[in-house]
Amino acid sequence: MEQTMMVPTTELKPFETTRVIVWAGMYFQEPIMGVREQLVRLPSNVYITSTSYGSPALRYGVAAGTFVIDIDGKPVHTLDDLYAILKLKSKVYKKAVEGGEDVGEVDAMSEASIKNAATNEDDIDAMKDTRHKYARITTIDMHERPKVISLRIDEHY
Repeated sequence: MEQTMMVPTTELKPFETTRVIVWAGMYFQEPIMGVREQLVRLPSNVYITSTSYGSPALRYGVAAGTFVIDIDGKPVHTLDDLYAILKLKSKVYKKAVEGGEDVGEVDAMSEASIKNAATNEDDIDAMKDTRHKYARITTIDMHERPKVISLRIDEHY
């Protein structure tokens, strides 16, 4: 006995990855279908697929297979968000390293929080000099466990 059935199908694209951003030794892309199928809810559309050997990401414990939620308190939902934040971060880092213009509004740490954390004026100046050389990255893994990492920026990566 022959039976005819209608089975819904899903179109598979020949290439799932169309865009990759590399920064600090991390490779970011949108999560592929295999990752999406494992999760009920995607925490973000920015997925770390791998890290480079010897990179800041590997040294500071960034794990491949995690999602980026925010960088320096700025939410990251898409690769466009990530690109905009990293572009600004790079500009601020270069100004801080070169001792150029005041980086004002884009500070990762407010003046009040610097004064609260510092014990004297020398500490305040030292913290202002170094705060732009680090990035605070919040990630979440596939089991929805968050992790906050302070990563020293290395423009080589």
